[in-house]
Amino acid sequence: MPELGLQQRLSQRMALAPHMRQALSFLQAPAMELGQLLRRESEQNPLLDVLPPASVSSLDAARAAWDRENAAPGGARSDGLPPPPSRDGAVSGASPSAGESGDAPPEDGGAADFAVLGRLDDPDYLYSAGGNNEYDSDAEEKRRFFLDSIPAGESLQQHLATQLDGCALSDSDRGLAEEIVGSIDEEGYLRTPLADIAQARLASLDDASRLLRLVQSFDPAGVGARNLRECLLLQFRADPPRRPGAATALRLLSSDSAFALVAAGRRAERIAEKFGVTREVAEDAVAALAAFDPRPGLRFESERTVYVDVEIEVRRIGGRWTAFLDESGMPRVSLSPEWTRRRDELRAASGKDGSSAARASRAEEKRWLDEKYRAAELVLQGVAQRQATLLSVAQAIVDAQTGYFEKGKSALRPMTMAEIAEKTGIGESTVSRTVAGKWMRSPQGLASLRSFFTNAVKTADGAGAASSETVREHIRRLVAAEDPENPLSDQALAGALKDLGFSVARRTVAKYREALRIPVAADRRSR
Repeated sequence: MPELGLQQRLSQRMALAPHMRQALSFLQAPAMELGQLLRRESEQNPLLDVLPPASVSSLDAARAAWDRENAAPGGARSDGLPPPPSRDGAVSGASPSAGESGDAPPEDGGAADFAVLGRLDDPDYLYSAGGNNEYDSDAEEKRRFFLDSIPAGESLQQHLATQLDGCALSDSDRGLAEEIVGSIDEEGYLRTPLADIAQARLASLDDASRLLRLVQSFDPAGVGARNLRECLLLQFRADPPRRPGAATALRLLSSDSAFALVAAGRRAERIAEKFGVTREVAEDAVAALAAFDPRPGLRFESERTVYVDVEIEVRRIGGRWTAFLDESGMPRVSLSPEWTRRRDELRAASGKDGSSAARASRAEEKRWLDEKYRAAELVLQGVAQRQATLLSVAQAIVDAQTGYFEKGKSALRPMTMAEIAEKTGIGESTVSRTVAGKWMRSPQGLASLRSFFTNAVKTADGAGAASSETVREHIRRLVAAEDPENPLSDQALAGALKDLGFSVARRTVAKYREALRIPVAADRRSR
């Protein structure tokens, strides 16, 4: 039996100082997230003032300014409207009688908009003689019906969860079914192994299989499949086609080896020979399978609107593409003038003034302010260092990818973060943090900084290398220009790319085509 005991051991390891960790978090955060980090710092440090970006105007401040400009003696407004209600709902001043009017609101600075807001502040305005006459219940019901009838996009998970709510399940089964629904991707497939889902919920594989069959019975047909064959088989069972080749189509879906004849794009003669049917029946069977949806989940709302803060602007200056910082979305951070003034007063005060208790209190306050002041300076330094590093990395990317800004994506060249790290003199991991979540605007449109780093693809002559993004762009163009009645297969695309000077294997072409969400040739053929 091993003995238990305590041992002392010396070891060396690298540890980042707190301010270094803080600087790295600033560097990695996009502008919007950086604002949250800075606001959190300001909550702990009163010497930090964090204001919204200069491009963001305050509605409350504009409204208050308009109120000041239009206020008349006694609390009445020059436009004859009642003053806005206070926070407790009370309205100061007397309300004018219906139909009474005064001076028109000023034209500058959106004051007309605030005049409308002023009327809306009066809860009786909409149904007063000078407003919307009287309350009409029928009109209100129609308006509410109209607003409720505005269609809203529904995601696949929401659609499946709604159907799951109608099933009578135990708590454990419901949790496992929700895990399955949550693991289905936007195309409608279950890519996560069922055994992993069962293990995550501490359930048996039999229970997971049973609930997967339940989910696979939901709408849309084919959802929850683990591969294309199962997806088409689920759709076949949900709505069997009534056509001569239906029986042969079901036999094609019966096994992986049989379905391989369809997946490999084999001709109808081979299918007719294998199953002992006529060529017409074989063609009809393939057409029956082609009528099904290979990606049933894509009919639902799957894309979310992503809001980005552009932090880099690229313009051509004096024949050179130059990167500039766009700080319009950056929060403004500075030292608090009030607390800084108080710190200066304490530093200038004589240590002999007042009683011993007063001197001790001032000394303690001074120590506290000095500590907060140093912490605030580190925050300011971290933000400044972030901006300088971001501009340096962005300019290095622009210099390396001049072809992109001249010709577009097809001119992107292979580039690694190690290359940019060498040019800027910073670490490769620092480059990775710098480009994370950062966006650039140029004449070519919006692009994330990370998108400029692409893998290399060998050219056909072996003398050079091209960007994988360049190859994807050529695939997109080849497919767009193909004959709809005779679309290019992956092998044909690989041959066309070779003619263009790119040495790309068929499997690589298939991977790029799927990344571009381009269907296989059989699905692109016009019928």
